[in-house]
Amino acid sequence: MEDSISEGDLDGLDEGFDSVGEDEAPDVPKKNESFEEQASNKEKISSLATSMRVVEDRYETLRKKLQMTDDELIEAQQSFEKERKVLDEQLLECKERIASLEEEIEEMKAEIGKAVRHRDFRYLKKYVEFWDPSQFITREEAETMNEVNTQNV
Repeated sequence: MEDSISEGDLDGLDEGFDSVGEDEAPDVPKKNESFEEQASNKEKISSLATSMRVVEDRYETLRKKLQMTDDELIEAQQSFEKERKVLDEQLLECKERIASLEEEIEEMKAEIGKAVRHRDFRYLKKYVEFWDPSQFITREEAETMNEVNTQNV
């Protein structure tokens, strides 16, 4: 910001005001102003110029900080958007896994429903033990016994 006024620019301010009337420019230094008043006015203008430069520098610093903050906010937003997409994909995968597990659970339920219950198994076990198939005779033994009985008769 090089538009600010330097002290060298202020040196010729009091010259050229002799032709201006009092009605036209009341703030313009008059011919009969003392040298001290003119020097005081130059110091005030110089002080104002310096203050203006400081304010301009502060404004520029704030503008740069605001730009940096905006850039960081945009980066953070992009980062969050990427993370959201990854989380959406992971959520979709989890939903698919849950659906698959639910299908497997339903299949297992169907198979378990077809299986023999423990109570039914004990009931059948009692009958098998009562009959004791290991004591049954084989077909060959039955035929031999039949032949022996038929010969004895």
